[in-house]
Amino acid sequence: MVAVFTAGMAVTAPVLARGIDRWRQPPVLYGSASLSAVGYLIAALSAGHPAPLLIGAALAGMGTPRWRPACGRCGQISCRPPT
Repeated sequence: MVAVFTAGMAVTAPVLARGIDRWRQPPVLYGSASLSAVGYLIAALSAGHPAPLLIGAALAGMGTPRWRPACGRCGQISCRPPT
C-alpha cells in the first residue's frame, strides 16, 4: 500500500508543481486535496479488500503534492509581500 501511494505521488508531483507554477497554489491544491480525500475515503471504506485499498492509496498519493519544491517557495523572504 505504501509503495502504491509513493508511486502515485511520484507520477503526479511534477504535474502538480507545474500547475502550481502556472495557475497559483490555491486552485491546484484545492483539486489535489479533493483527489486525496477521495482516495483516503475509498481506502477507509475498502474493508480490507486489496483492490479498492490499492486504488484508494494510489488516488491519495496522486493528490498529495510534495511540499518543498512546489509549495515551499512562499515561505521564503523573497516571495513575501513587502511590509
